[in-house]
Amino acid sequence: GYRLKEKKIKNYLSNHDDSRLKIRMFMYERSAYQKMEKPDTLNRPKQYFKMIKLASSLGDEQLLSELYCKYAALCTPSKKLYYLLKCIAIRERIGSSYFSDISANYYLATELLYGIGDYKNSAIGSRPCWRFLFKNQQTKSCNTLLQAYR
Repeated sequence: GYRLKEKKIKNYLSNHDDSRLKIRMFMYERSAYQKMEKPDTLNRPKQYFKMIKLASSLGDEQLLSELYCKYAALCTPSKKLYYLLKCIAIRERIGSSYFSDISANYYLATELLYGIGDYKNSAIGSRPCWRFLFKNQQTKSCNTLLQAYR
């Protein structure tokens, strides 16, 4: 199962310098810990920032965007907004079809903008979120957003 594959990949990484695989493995391990609801000492901003630096050198914007999103979730609110906006900018450039959670990124960014009193940019930033949500008929998320902005 998973543990055997994880062991094989880690063994491979100990003998090969594959930055992309190292980053993906890091991300999958973090997700596995969350799914199993186990404590994870590596699910910290410092660890994700190391992976962001590594991904930057690869030039893989999709991977970088995913890391920005994960990093933002662990940051203080002041850093969270910055990294969410970086994530969204990349995702808009690449195309939203590659990302399943883009509406959540828009929602969080507009919520943070609203929280700091930047109502105009919060409203402007919510437009793509609404388009994406309605286009994909995610009514539950739309209802949550409607309640938040009432």
